[in-house]
Amino acid sequence: MSRAGRIAVFVNLALSLIFACWAYSLYYNRFDYDVIKKAHDDQKSAVEKTIDPAEKNLVAARAALNSVETKRPALLAWYKKELENLRNGKEPVQALVFVNGDLQVDARGYPQLGPITNSANQPITVQGNLAALQDKFKKTEADIRDALKKTDAVVREIMKLTQVIGNGKGTGLRWDLDQQQLAEKRSLNEQEFLEPLLYNRLAELAILGKRHTSLEARLKEVETSTVTQKP
Repeated sequence: MSRAGRIAVFVNLALSLIFACWAYSLYYNRFDYDVIKKAHDDQKSAVEKTIDPAEKNLVAARAALNSVETKRPALLAWYKKELENLRNGKEPVQALVFVNGDLQVDARGYPQLGPITNSANQPITVQGNLAALQDKFKKTEADIRDALKKTDAVVREIMKLTQVIGNGKGTGLRWDLDQQQLAEKRSLNEQEFLEPLLYNRLAELAILGKRHTSLEARLKEVETSTVTQKP
């Protein structure tokens, strides 16, 4: 066998192995086109089913948009009128009506208006327009500021009086009061201590007074007896 023949045999063997591996890989990793086609058809059918409802919704949305656009000039005029009434206060001021968080509309599609209510669902009478309410608000705000200034002045006065009164630890009126009370207590104690001595001295004074009286009487008797005994 020549050299060229041996090379040709090896090349043939290599190509055979390559083609065999290729064929095996194609067989092992084959695609089931029927299953893939069925999946694609299912997806296509699902998408096609949503086209008709989407087109119907689009038509309905366009109709609603056209209706709103048709009513828009009238709604703008209505809103302008209500805003002017809110500013001028020529007619009673009303509020938008909500039910469970949803704005209520009338038969014309306009927002429904009703009386203004408080948290207890009781009507509130609003007097005046926005300008009058703004003036009332400014006046109330000025009153609040004035009250705050007076409160600050009272707080400063309280702090000053507190400082003057003191805490009873060396300065202030409380310290002076404590000292006065302490001096009064000492005075009462001294008075209680001196009262028995005073009573004793008074008793001794009374005894001495009696002895003085008796001595004076005795002295008179002696003087009388002496005068009587003279020739």
